[in-house]
Amino acid sequence: TKLPQVIGYGVSIPTKDGVICIGGEWKENVRDEAAKKYDSSMHLSAKVFMLSHDNGDITLDNNFPDLPEGTTAASGGLVGDKIYIAGGDSGEGATKNFWALDLAKRGSDDFKWEAKKPWDGTARTHLIAASQSDGAADCLYIFSGRTKDESGQWHMLSDAHKFNPKTDEWTKLPDIQPKGDTQPRCVMAGTAAAVGANSMLIFGGANGQRFITLEGLSAQIAAANEAGNTQAAATLEAEKQKIQDEHVGFSRDILIFNTITGQWREFAKFKEDSRGATAPGAIDQIVIGSHVTTTAVKWGNSIVIPSGESSPGIRTPNIWKIDLAESERNFGTANWVVLILYMGVLIGIGVFFSRRNKSAEDYFVAGKRVVWWAAGLSIFSTMLSAIT
Repeated sequence: TKLPQVIGYGVSIPTKDGVICIGGEWKENVRDEAAKKYDSSMHLSAKVFMLSHDNGDITLDNNFPDLPEGTTAASGGLVGDKIYIAGGDSGEGATKNFWALDLAKRGSDDFKWEAKKPWDGTARTHLIAASQSDGAADCLYIFSGRTKDESGQWHMLSDAHKFNPKTDEWTKLPDIQPKGDTQPRCVMAGTAAAVGANSMLIFGGANGQRFITLEGLSAQIAAANEAGNTQAAATLEAEKQKIQDEHVGFSRDILIFNTITGQWREFAKFKEDSRGATAPGAIDQIVIGSHVTTTAVKWGNSIVIPSGESSPGIRTPNIWKIDLAESERNFGTANWVVLILYMGVLIGIGVFFSRRNKSAEDYFVAGKRVVWWAAGLSIFSTMLSAIT
């Protein structure tokens, strides 16, 4: 099965019926004979389609409503039967678009995208999004991203927000600052996956510093070419290529976020990997392992991160598979000793006071002779039972 066209940087949402692909961008790369060069103008897609696997065949289903407008570099997630799409670039830079599509309404006239109230924060592209429970309801979480202000200055984002579909409200969350960090992190274009009851893993991502450097060089190259200074443009191109060839990959860090406590911490690290350098004569080098601009997918007791970019402009066919270890922690000898002693004390108290029962008052309130420590043990056991 072939896609309707070459397309990238869309949103992929895994569902029980298949993978729903949303938006993205493509370039025609049509040669302009008059200008003696290729026209590589970017085009944005509003198309939505689903890929599914049936009896060994991949099928394509186009029976989905288009996005309100073509959008690339957005992110999204599935909460219940609703797909949510946040942010992205719709042709004029970063947006605060926030749309919802109810899959339960498929086949009806109401099966269309609905514009929702956006988060109280900056417009962004290359954000991370995923769904998880906050202890009370399943919510959509968005993290990080990047944006450009009116002066053309890039800003790397390190904030986080939560959308609760039950209340239709957004909540600002703590910035992405794991314990030990002196300042919040940007993890734009990374991936995320829910694990356990109330945790989320954030895989890799980019801090944006090299992106800013490369964008600055691209602007200088364009200015040099426009001025006819081909030598300066070539020098800048070589400098840009060197940065890309020496890039050691994106962050190896895997962060974990607790949706109840709002705490961030480092959870694990990617293994190192190697790739072929792109400059003529350059040798292979060791690079760090996370991929960006892709999607992390839960598959059984594993998380799969396919393809994406291993460094700026370098696509990879590699696939990461993270196996989640199941906890096999035993109750422990010390806990058993405490539990047995505790139960013994409670039984002793019961036997002691039962022998002193002479009346109904003795039976129900022990004649008001229960000492403070015995009452405290009873209260403790009640609270412990409620917690566990």
